[in-house]
Amino acid sequence: MHTNTPAELPRTASVVIIGGGCTGLSAAYHLAKAGVRDVVLLERSYLSSGATGRCLGGVRAQFAGRDDIVLARASQKRYENLGAELGFDPLFRQDGYLFLAFTDGELDYFRENARTQNEVGVATEVLSPDAVKRLAPPLDTTRIAGASYHARDGVAVHFALTWGLAQAAQRLGAQLHTFTEVRQLHAEKGRVCRVETNRGAIETEWVINAAGGHARHFAAQLGVDLPVRTMKREAMVTESYKPFLDPFIVSLRGHAIFQTLRGEVVIEVSDPLAPETHEVGSTVRFLERSAREALRLMPCLADLRVIRQWAGWYDISPDNRPILGPVEQIAGFLQASGYSGHGFMLAPVVGQILADLVTRGTTDLPIASFALSRFDGRSLTKETAVI
Repeated sequence: MHTNTPAELPRTASVVIIGGGCTGLSAAYHLAKAGVRDVVLLERSYLSSGATGRCLGGVRAQFAGRDDIVLARASQKRYENLGAELGFDPLFRQDGYLFLAFTDGELDYFRENARTQNEVGVATEVLSPDAVKRLAPPLDTTRIAGASYHARDGVAVHFALTWGLAQAAQRLGAQLHTFTEVRQLHAEKGRVCRVETNRGAIETEWVINAAGGHARHFAAQLGVDLPVRTMKREAMVTESYKPFLDPFIVSLRGHAIFQTLRGEVVIEVSDPLAPETHEVGSTVRFLERSAREALRLMPCLADLRVIRQWAGWYDISPDNRPILGPVEQIAGFLQASGYSGHGFMLAPVVGQILADLVTRGTTDLPIASFALSRFDGRSLTKETAVI
């Protein structure tokens, strides 16, 4: 993805953002929208060259933790109006998410989650196998005990989102510098002060660490231990076929299957043996395993040919929840990482949160439970509705 990179790197900026994926671009847009004119985003490659450009694009509000549900619901609402706001359609379509339960125990878990979701305004339903079959006729429902379903969940196109955010941010005055590598962060008297790059240094009072799987590296430069690990994830896509599947199919066992607007079927089945790495080569193991699992759920896929497979990565926190906001050690150093596969879902609202923290010092959404300080010897409550 190309952008109009300014010829000269500024020597000062109010805010420097590290990372040109969906979170960094959302932060740049929301900061510029809030009136911060000297916002500088730095991306060592092209925009969306990292996890954003390799994600599936799912957007859901079906989580287990209350704060996680509230955050996801707020982001979903932003997606519903984002095309009109940006003047560029992210191709968000709300065909629903079916979370499959293979056992009565899993179905009870979804019932418990649905109660919490309903309490905060997410209208999740728990469905019988017959009801699931009506929503997704190609599914072999003899293997499932039921599913949870939220009709407003859906999927967007990652490049459409990031291109729309990039254009809108630039129109409002933000500078997006691609192929600009951050080499070192500096702080003085307990506050971030300077960002060194391969094109020169920028003096600043705010740095937003939106570097995804590389966020831990930049935090460490300022003595901050960011407990994020990077896990490889693979996916594949078939040739186009006439529309036959509306909802996004997922499960706690790692299944993810949906049909794109062009008729392709995207398939991912997570691998418990996937390595911790930034390497993105494709493997035969994934192709064989995912094809086998997908056919068990949806036998009609046997008639389709796989035309491409690819790999990306998740930046994963110890409790599968994002790490958002300031850190105690370094003033002006904001974190937005550890999404555990949910960064694209949350980017629109996280960008607003980051802009609020810079311009107002607070935000209206409950983010205290996402603070880095939660890992300081405290017991953690894991987000369990993860794929």
